[in-house]
Amino acid sequence: MGSTETSEKFGSVSKRLILYIVVSSSVITLILTFFQLNIEYQSDLSGIHNRFEQVQKIYLKSVSEVMWASDFDKLKIILEGLSNFADITYVEVREDGKVVVAIGESKALDTITQLIPITHDYRGETIQIGTLRVEADLGAAYKRILNKVIVILGSNAIKTAIVVLLMILIFRNLVTKPLAQITDYIRSIKIEGPFAPLSLSRDKLSTDSRDEIDIVVDSINESSLQVVKFIEEIREQGNVLKLSERRFKQLFDNSEVSIWNEDFSEVLKTLDNLQDSGLEDLRLYLDDNEQVAWDMAAMIKVTGVNQATLKLFGANSEKDFIYQVDKTFSSDAIDLFKDQLCAIWDQQSIFRSEARYKTFDGSDITCLISLPIPKSRDSARNVPVSIIDITERKQLELAMQQSQDKYLDLFEHAPDMYINVNPKSTNVIQCNQTLINILGFRKEEIIGQTIFNLYTEESAKYVKNNIIPMFMDKGIVSNEQLQIKKKNGDIIDVSLNMTASRDEQGNILNSRAIWRDITSLIDTQKELKDKSEKLEIAIAGTNDGLWLWDLENNHEWHAPQWKILLGYDDNDEIPENYFSWESRVHPDDKDKVLNILKQHLEHNVAYDCEQRLRTKSNEYKWFRDRGTAIRDESGKPIRMGGSIQDISKLKKAEERHDNLNKELEILSMQDGLTGIANRRMFDQRLKHEWARSLRKKQPLSLILVDIDLFKTYNDIYGHVAGDECLKNIAQTLSNVIKRPSDLVARYGGEEFVLLLPETDAIHANYLAEECSKKILEQQIPHKKLNVNSYVTISLGVCTTIPDSDKQALSLVESADKALYQAKNNGRNQVISIEFSNH
Repeated sequence: MGSTETSEKFGSVSKRLILYIVVSSSVITLILTFFQLNIEYQSDLSGIHNRFEQVQKIYLKSVSEVMWASDFDKLKIILEGLSNFADITYVEVREDGKVVVAIGESKALDTITQLIPITHDYRGETIQIGTLRVEADLGAAYKRILNKVIVILGSNAIKTAIVVLLMILIFRNLVTKPLAQITDYIRSIKIEGPFAPLSLSRDKLSTDSRDEIDIVVDSINESSLQVVKFIEEIREQGNVLKLSERRFKQLFDNSEVSIWNEDFSEVLKTLDNLQDSGLEDLRLYLDDNEQVAWDMAAMIKVTGVNQATLKLFGANSEKDFIYQVDKTFSSDAIDLFKDQLCAIWDQQSIFRSEARYKTFDGSDITCLISLPIPKSRDSARNVPVSIIDITERKQLELAMQQSQDKYLDLFEHAPDMYINVNPKSTNVIQCNQTLINILGFRKEEIIGQTIFNLYTEESAKYVKNNIIPMFMDKGIVSNEQLQIKKKNGDIIDVSLNMTASRDEQGNILNSRAIWRDITSLIDTQKELKDKSEKLEIAIAGTNDGLWLWDLENNHEWHAPQWKILLGYDDNDEIPENYFSWESRVHPDDKDKVLNILKQHLEHNVAYDCEQRLRTKSNEYKWFRDRGTAIRDESGKPIRMGGSIQDISKLKKAEERHDNLNKELEILSMQDGLTGIANRRMFDQRLKHEWARSLRKKQPLSLILVDIDLFKTYNDIYGHVAGDECLKNIAQTLSNVIKRPSDLVARYGGEEFVLLLPETDAIHANYLAEECSKKILEQQIPHKKLNVNSYVTISLGVCTTIPDSDKQALSLVESADKALYQAKNNGRNQVISIEFSNH
């Protein structure tokens, strides 16, 4: 027993010591492994951020220049180069919130996203022209770290196992056994004496006792069994989860409603940052910084769509839809996204709104969008967005609203007065706006009041005693002539038509009445009757020749006065048909008269024309012929009536008047002294020639002429000689110009003006010199003239090609400046000046 107890004692100590060493070394190994893995992870993150910085330093300028030049093929090549960087899996460029070029496939999880503004220096100002989005995949970094974990833990486990085995062998064979044998030998000496034999038998070391290592081993085995059991449970739960995922995927794909799965995690992160910065009003912030809204919209990733979505938008595949999802957004998509952001900001539970989208073939659709508001970044990674197509419903609602509006508009603004009345109480239930406008009442003054308040006293009695009993019996009233009152007391004649609205038993519920204003019709009938009576009197005493034409039978009737006007006696027989009348029309007037008649018959244009008709003596007299066609229900003319009036004297008076007007027109345009054109004629011709030269792009020249020292001439020789001098000069200037289009006019006093269309500066100067020469040749004496002993003239010349920026008056003012210089330079000379627009 002593040997066994000693062996157990020393074995227990050795096992405890080994256990402490193993546990301590394992803890240290795990701590060192954790620090090493953290260093590796930070190194990978630093490498990714370094690559982001390389993109900004090396590629961003090239991307900006290529994008500014709109060279998207080259931009795609640059982005393909960026995607070759380690860990970079997706690169895209956005312009105004829309994807321009994208390389790779965007992932929803385990990525780092960098949004880099693309700027360009333009005229010293830096403007943002787009956004570069770069995504790096952390999956590769995780795999590298996992491989290192496996290698480190595996190697450490092997090392620990080897050390434990060596320590067990060393302690059991070199420490525990010898100590146990020595202890047993000492005890045997005490018992048996100093000559007790030393025994190192292995049997003495055997023991059935369990030490700490056995307990640890059992614990490890038990833990292993629990781990295996836990793994089996996880595996079982995984199978259940996979089954649930398959069922959800089946429901997702087979749903009749369009469903998108979207990742809002980056958006929530950005909104959290804005809240941390102290922002209070997100809506105001987004309205002031719309680019921020576009950038946040770019952060949303569509991770999946169902078959209903592909069918609704006409996409070929899920990948094709996700890649071109920007095509589905309408022009106001950013406003919808702002509403979504504000719903998240306000922590609403769900977001619903109508939205407009575009299908891949460009068609517009209206949808009802609904999504749960994510509360955390984890839940934001997979947000289901349901989209229901309500285009047909909206179109139906619009059509129904338009139909209702149209009906209401027809009711309210019909030309007749509509009024619904309760036949028992005779109170008004409803009336239209036309009735209100005509009678001048407000609606509240009519609705609920008895209908008899609107009738005259006589009509009210007739309605009570006759119309209501008839209506209650038959349920209909037609074309009853009555009188109603306006608010101001005026009386209106109306035609009443009523129909009944009945219940299922046939009882009358209310009456629908229509009042048609026939006041003008009654007045017209009275007027026609009055006119008919007057016409009978007028026909008997008029000087006009009345005629009637039956178009269907081609027969004409002529009143006796008609025959008298044409020189016939009442007893003379003449053919009474259309062709007889047409043969009497003067050949020069026939085309005009027949055209007016045709326009009247076909287009209802008034028939009123002056014509010459052949009389009985074969002479032609002037008549005014007027008439009106009577038409059937289809508008076809069936009869026509009219009259002719002798206007021979009037025509002679008009001829004399026209001749006088022509003479006056000539006199108004002619200078009374010289007989040439006056200032009025010049002003009109200048305006006309300026417009013509502007249209033809031709030069227009003007020469202003002034008689040198003409006042002195008048003082010396008298006004009679002065007048003769003006006549002589006017005639001489008129003889110089040869073309009919040229004009010589007296501009005022001793000034004359020459207007020369299509004349350039060289020819204008030549004519000016010629005028000066011819005047001098007249040798009109002028003894007080310093430059010569004969009358001389000074001339100012200006030429221009009119355009829209020039004014005709400026041509006269420029020539006047030239004339002023000629007089200041000593007179008797020609000065030409460039055109100056004032």
